[in-house]
Amino acid sequence: MPGTSQRCEEHSIAQNNQVWLQLRWFSYLTVTMSYDLNNFPKILTQSHNLTFNTSDIAQLTCHVTQLGSHHVTWLKYDSTNLHLPPQPLAVGQTLFTVDKRYSILSYATSDIDTYWTLEIYQIQTSDEGLYECKINNRKVSVSSKVTVTVQVPMEIHPSNLYAEPGTRVALYCNVYINEPQNISPALLSMSPSITWRFNESRIERLNDVIATPKHENNMSISHLIIRKAQIFHSGLWTCNYKRQRRSAILHIKKGIEREHDHHRTSALLSSTSSSTLNSNFYVFLLYSLSIILSYMQ
Repeated sequence: MPGTSQRCEEHSIAQNNQVWLQLRWFSYLTVTMSYDLNNFPKILTQSHNLTFNTSDIAQLTCHVTQLGSHHVTWLKYDSTNLHLPPQPLAVGQTLFTVDKRYSILSYATSDIDTYWTLEIYQIQTSDEGLYECKINNRKVSVSSKVTVTVQVPMEIHPSNLYAEPGTRVALYCNVYINEPQNISPALLSMSPSITWRFNESRIERLNDVIATPKHENNMSISHLIIRKAQIFHSGLWTCNYKRQRRSAILHIKKGIEREHDHHRTSALLSSTSSSTLNSNFYVFLLYSLSIILSYMQ
């Protein structure tokens, strides 16, 4: 029927027009998004990990190109729950934290390249966690993440020890472990322990050497005992925990304690003699000045 055929043709034309409009709209969106992405700032710094010692000045840096009128935002995620919204620390040069240890540094190396640094003065273990450098608007977002680990430096004492052959020698090493306060003793005991090396070799085969590791109060502790130290025990003793290490130098020699005491006494006498000479010089100088002044009157 002519009427039916005409209506079908009109419907087909309408559908084609709708498809054409959708394609035009999709093409427009694609071009617009492509334009936005090409002109949107880029963060060249890749996500990475950083490790600091307590009290270090930590610097987290973002290399940005084509920043234009956009702003670099620094965020910190809750280390106990990464699904929670992150806390804003800074937008541009403006800080959003009352912690005065935080600051923002920025500088440009060209017309399009800028570096934005979140600086944390005297970083503490509580500053550990996931940080994010981010630039975004309603359409586009780019970011780079930094996982920060803060470690308390290991301690070894004494670090320089003199002993006679046949005497008992003890070295102590400890490191703070940043574990949750509610961790069970059983899980804590499964944490890595401090290990020892002597002149870069493991100590398992050394006679009369015992290393006793233990964990207590978020500390990993190890006592190294040499029951009867011999001359061949002289050298570098190193305690290791994960990526940390500290070393002590052990001197075993007959008469070394007397020799060491003699050196300390000589140094003390030398210091005393120097002080005495300085005192005598000032007395002589004052005496000379008094004589000169008496002649001038």
